[in-house]
Amino acid sequence: MKQTFAIAILAAALTGASAAEQSPVEALAEARELARSGQHKAALEKHVWYHENALRLEPAQFGVRLSFALSDWKRLGVHYPPAIDKMKEIRDRGDRLLREGKDDFQLFMEVAALNATLDVSSKTTELFKLLDDSRPRFAGRLFHVAMEQLIADKEFGLCSKHVTKPLQLVESYIESYRRSSSSVGQRAARIEDPEARKQFADMARRNADERFISQTEQLIEVVVKSDRKNSAKEVRLAALKVKDDERIRSAIKRFKE
Repeated sequence: MKQTFAIAILAAALTGASAAEQSPVEALAEARELARSGQHKAALEKHVWYHENALRLEPAQFGVRLSFALSDWKRLGVHYPPAIDKMKEIRDRGDRLLREGKDDFQLFMEVAALNATLDVSSKTTELFKLLDDSRPRFAGRLFHVAMEQLIADKEFGLCSKHVTKPLQLVESYIESYRRSSSSVGQRAARIEDPEARKQFADMARRNADERFISQTEQLIEVVVKSDRKNSAKEVRLAALKVKDDERIRSAIKRFKE
């Protein structure tokens, strides 16, 4: 995890930030150092600053902000409970805004990520179901963010409602996978250190593979559970042409059991 975090930070540093303010990359690294040295209150303040300012200064921090940064924040909370309280406060504020009518895709992603970090991902299902009832058009945009948790909570009927064209959906996964895979070399080339460059490229390829396989598995599970066997076979065949993986090959059989 430490190595992965370092690679992500190194890659993110390539984007730069406003000279007038601290770089989000530097702020996140400082938060980790403060936590390591026992300066927990200062570390929390730095985490909050990063969370609230990273996207404004460096939009490329989007992924790090909702993954590595939250993991570090949670680890701080093990030693300093107010860190978890603050995370819950931010999650509750976002949840409330969405319930009150704010149609904000990124805010929903943030709330979902915070729920996952706090080990209460079923709250994302609860929120999605409410939005699906009250603002179905907006919920349709959010479905793919909530899909994994909806499956975990066995909301297959709700999933089936939103997966109307499985083959078209897997084709979008394929396009995204190819685009991500083809850009690895270009992104890695920006890293000067050869070892860090290789580590980043390997990590990026593994992440792209895992994301595609996981997305395809989830889609096949939804289609199988909604008794669309032929559609499930079409999805599997299309995916296997791009990535021949045992998890994809065996998905239909596994999810029928």
